[in-house]
Amino acid sequence: MESGEKRLEDDKNLRMKDSTDVRSSVLWFSYRYNLEPHMIYNLFSNFGNISCITIKKDHVYIKFRTKEFAAIASTYLNNMVLSKNVMSLR
Repeated sequence: MESGEKRLEDDKNLRMKDSTDVRSSVLWFSYRYNLEPHMIYNLFSNFGNISCITIKKDHVYIKFRTKEFAAIASTYLNNMVLSKNVMSLR
């Protein structure tokens, strides 16, 4: 590798943020306003493979195939707004 070339591993923007502490492959958040399943899938599937999305009365559960996918989604989507709902991911 030549001295002027940049490797992908060296790009700090492509790394997962250090503050992520996810112990499960399932993320969940409370919601108050109506959410469509395809909206949830379209957003969260950008961060990894999803096994299942379950929508209960006031909670949404997203199960990823690995903990790493859940950690990446949590890092970038925690406290973001989706259709007037603040997603406090747990």
